[in-house]
Amino acid sequence: MLSLLIYDNLTLMKTGKQEEKKEIVYEIGCLFVPIISDKDVLTEVSNVKELLIKLGFEFLSGDGPKMRDLAYPMKKAMAGKKNLFEKAYFVWLKFMANSDKLANLKKDLDKNENILRYILIKTVKKDILISEQKKTPSRISTEGKEQKIIKPAKVLKTEDPSTVEVLKESEEVERDLDDTIDKLVIK
Repeated sequence: MLSLLIYDNLTLMKTGKQEEKKEIVYEIGCLFVPIISDKDVLTEVSNVKELLIKLGFEFLSGDGPKMRDLAYPMKKAMAGKKNLFEKAYFVWLKFMANSDKLANLKKDLDKNENILRYILIKTVKKDILISEQKKTPSRISTEGKEQKIIKPAKVLKTEDPSTVEVLKESEEVERDLDDTIDKLVIK
């Protein structure tokens, strides 16, 4: 995505088109390594916020850090060793910026040894967060693992006799389609 943004800026420069640079809303999601303390993670997050302000970006909102299980183990080389992480602190930050300064942001984020991985995306200014989602009831099995209870679906509408006619029509269309396919097949 970043290379696409840089390409767009280079294209504008080469063609000589001078458009007014408008600020675009971006969001960065960072995974911080779990081996640092909670206090150090807060320091790292504030360092990233300060970096955004130093680059001239307008900080809008953010959330985290929250410890999360990763979908798959991730490797990171630190102090000459490869470490495998199954958990990480997740943080997201939303800001407004001109796309011409994103390369500098990428360079600084790549230098940070405590960032396991990050992603930078375009987004909208308005926060579309769902507050604390209702958790599904769960039960503990005999093995000690938590299992979700699946509730049966509610019946909202019973089958209408008119749908039976639609099914008959679809069977006719299917037969016509089969006949057409048979005609097209070379034997």
